[in-house]
Amino acid sequence: MRNAILGVLLALVILLALAFAAYANTLVLGDSIALGVGRALHEPTIARSGMSSCWVLRHAPRHFYDRVVLSAGINDGGGCVAALRARVHAREVIWVLPAPINAGRAAVERAMRPGDRAVSYACRGGCTKTNFHPASYPALANAIRRVW
Repeated sequence: MRNAILGVLLALVILLALAFAAYANTLVLGDSIALGVGRALHEPTIARSGMSSCWVLRHAPRHFYDRVVLSAGINDGGGCVAALRARVHAREVIWVLPAPINAGRAAVERAMRPGDRAVSYACRGGCTKTNFHPASYPALANAIRRVW
């Protein structure tokens, strides 16, 4: 009888552990692209259209997250992305890389740490200096989910 009770308790502990492991505390942080990504992912978002990576740095929370999706650097060439990455504390960091034509992309690639992941996207009608938003936010969100 005692072994049966211990077996049931162990099974409950395992189920609870699995349930908590499935729950991830996620934050989307950044610029206008982060706004679209946050909506498509249905995750909490701190973002504002047209903001620089330095604005994102000033608004980045200091507490720990399981997962942070970052989009920054496209509006200013990535001036503060290294400091932003240093401030973000998360088990997983996923960067949305700026469009290839943008100087912020190189800054983001330099700021990435080992273990960080990156997702890129296609622009509607091709990426230019004035057209750098994703062709599809749902498609970008799915790409992000695939690297979780």
